[in-house]
Amino acid sequence: MIEEAPQTVRFSEEGYFVLSSVLVYIFNGDYQKGLDRLSIMSSDAINVHYCFVPKALLYAQIYGLMGQSKLEQEHYDSARSFLEAKVQEWSEDARVHSSLGLAYAGLGRQEEAGRAVRSEKGSNNTMMSISFNCQVQ
Repeated sequence: MIEEAPQTVRFSEEGYFVLSSVLVYIFNGDYQKGLDRLSIMSSDAINVHYCFVPKALLYAQIYGLMGQSKLEQEHYDSARSFLEAKVQEWSEDARVHSSLGLAYAGLGRQEEAGRAVRSEKGSNNTMMSISFNCQVQ
């Protein structure tokens, strides 16, 4: 079905569709198509009501699944830097704190990851907390 989407629906920058299409490619093990989809996205992050996910974080996760650890670490570090700046800008946004926790976890910084996700702000984002817990375990 995802193979038919490009013919029937023009990819848009609407966050739900972008995130959904990338996740479907990942779940199907078609990592290169996930990377390709991300590469044509013009914004630096997917910003929808339930999550704020930088492209770099998704790149890192895909490269990790592909076993390309150098690219994985570079993108986790890029996501960390981007998100640390966003936390300063949007300090009350639980979605940003939760994504920062995922970036820290990807870098092996478990204590910082736990603080970011379980902070008063980050703990309010159930979806990202579940994702964090799955990644750390």
